[in-house]
Amino acid sequence: MFTIKIADVEQSSDTKILGVDVGEKVLAGVSDGTNQILFSSKLLRSKVRYRHKMNGQIASKQSVQNKNSRSWRKLQSARDRKKIKIGRQIEHILHCQSKNLADTAKNLKVGKVVFGDLRTLRNNKKGQAVNNNFFYGNFVEKCTYKLESVGIASEKISEAYTSMTCPHCLSKNKLIDPQGKSLRIYRCDNCGIVMHRDIVGAVNIWKKSNSSFDVSYPSRMRSWWLNPPASVKIGRASCRERVIRA
Repeated sequence: MFTIKIADVEQSSDTKILGVDVGEKVLAGVSDGTNQILFSSKLLRSKVRYRHKMNGQIASKQSVQNKNSRSWRKLQSARDRKKIKIGRQIEHILHCQSKNLADTAKNLKVGKVVFGDLRTLRNNKKGQAVNNNFFYGNFVEKCTYKLESVGIASEKISEAYTSMTCPHCLSKNKLIDPQGKSLRIYRCDNCGIVMHRDIVGAVNIWKKSNSSFDVSYPSRMRSWWLNPPASVKIGRASCRERVIRA
């Protein structure tokens, strides 16, 4: 019998904090107060849509078959095989993007990563519609142990009003257009700041974690007072990180 002792990972002594706003259409928006990065979920969402489409097509074929007949069971087996395959692909994408986020935190030399807490989403009737396409807990769990492996701590804090509060003047703006559709670009009616809504959430989570959520930025700062966000995407052929500067 062999006993293998794994050396303890040295905890990072850096005091920088990285705010992370986890979402559905954009897997994560992150900010350390200066640098902003968007982690794309385009490939992930396409896999989820394909899974729903495949389930619907097979269910339609099964509806004209006698239940538990030979042809019905063959369709059921085909659905289960495809479901397992797509599930593995989704897990792989989540692993890739969580690894990219951990590498980003390490490269930015942060000491702690703070995630917005969305565990009450299932209690919200409006949020129940996106639960089947939302991988918040899975993604955060993967990020947490990957961050721990490089000595970076993680924490969850409430993200109440972080996506609708202007990080510049602290006024609250609704992200719904007159047609009732959710907006992806944040525009402040008070000071005119224009930012991606997930970056706004990440910046406000970062401010909350620094106990400065009620502190506004200087009035001279306007539209892009921070560095423009980069986008981390993964291709279909492989899950290698591709950083695209906006």
